[in-house]
Amino acid sequence: MNKKPTGIDPSVLPPMRLTPLAASFLKLAESLDSAISNHNYDSTINYITCTIDQLDIQELLMVLLDTRAYSYVVQGQMDLAIADAHIMMNYPSMLPNGYLRKANILKLYGKLQEAI
Repeated sequence: MNKKPTGIDPSVLPPMRLTPLAASFLKLAESLDSAISNHNYDSTINYITCTIDQLDIQELLMVLLDTRAYSYVVQGQMDLAIADAHIMMNYPSMLPNGYLRKANILKLYGKLQEAI
C-alpha cells in the first residue's frame, strides 16, 4: 500500500456524481415493478427497450470505475486506483477518462514524469 498523498484536496479529483444515473435506474425499477405486478408485460418490454436504447452503459461503467479510483487514491491506495484507471483506459472507447484519472493520481503522488 502506498502512503496517502500529502495535502490532497479532494475537490481536485472528484468524479462525476452518481446521483443522476441512480435516479434514472430507480425510476426504471419502480416502473418495472409496477408493470410486472400488474402482469403488464407489454409495458415491461417497452420500459426495458427504451432503457436499453437510451442507457449509456459505457458512461455508467466509467463513472463507477472513476469513483472507485478516486476513493482508492484518497485512502492512499495508489496501486488499486491505477488499476481502475487502466481498466478505464482499456475499455473499447475513445474516452480520455482513464488517462486523465491516471495522470491526476500520479500527479498527486508527485510522479510528474509518469503522469506525462
